[in-house]
Amino acid sequence: SLTAVGDSVNTASRLEAMTKEFAAQLVVSEAVAQKANVDLSAFDSHDIGVRGRSEHITARVIVKAQDRAL
Repeated sequence: SLTAVGDSVNTASRLEAMTKEFAAQLVVSEAVAQKANVDLSAFDSHDIGVRGRSEHITARVIVKAQDRAL
């Protein structure tokens, strides 16, 4: 079983790996964007699985941030 720290690390690792998969500058979880009060709805959304989690998380993939206003 994973600890809270382990879950955070696994989630961060998966999001970081997505930057390579999508050749993106940044990948942000929807939960973090909402907590930061940042509207990323203009960017592609992907549901991703994270080891140790039964539910998927939604992530926004930002390929070229300068192309769209954040």
